[in-house]
Amino acid sequence: MATNFSESFPSIPGAYALIIDIPKAFRPSIPTLAGAVLQPGRYLYAGSANGPGGVGARIRRHTREKSPSTGTSTA
Repeated sequence: MATNFSESFPSIPGAYALIIDIPKAFRPSIPTLAGAVLQPGRYLYAGSANGPGGVGARIRRHTREKSPSTGTSTA
């Protein structure tokens, strides 16, 4: 059985960073970025994970699939 790589992160509080490669320009469906267009390139997202589930829960949230029709989580 294959294991999702995000399941290997600990359930302890901490900080994390995600490196995100964007191959082509796109308009994210994030209300606080309304109208923004992200250009191709490499981005760094830094976050904290001090709530329930710690780092593992935050990484799983960032890596889960989104519904193509609504842009919301399918989980």
